[in-house]
Amino acid sequence: MAAVLLGKGHNAIDENVAKVEESLSVSFNNFKSDKEVAFVYSLRERWTNEGIIEGEARGEARGEARGKLEFALKLIKRNRPIEEIVEDSGLTREHVESLMH
Repeated sequence: MAAVLLGKGHNAIDENVAKVEESLSVSFNNFKSDKEVAFVYSLRERWTNEGIIEGEARGEARGEARGKLEFALKLIKRNRPIEEIVEDSGLTREHVESLMH
């Protein structure tokens, strides 16, 4: 039913949409108009887009955090003063101190 409507989804969003559709007993036979079919497709597209945006934001945040960490570690290896490392890396003093030990 939902698999026919959605195709075989391989990501969490498709699986969640499929579960919702199954719980509502959604299938092409249940639709009374093309508008209903279009509505379900638009929901799936919106949920997919929201998932992509959320995934990109998480990836960017992880990359930024990793960059700060790598930069701080380089400064530590160069024996830079802790105040300089905190200021230049954007990490907290406590975080930098934990990296030093």
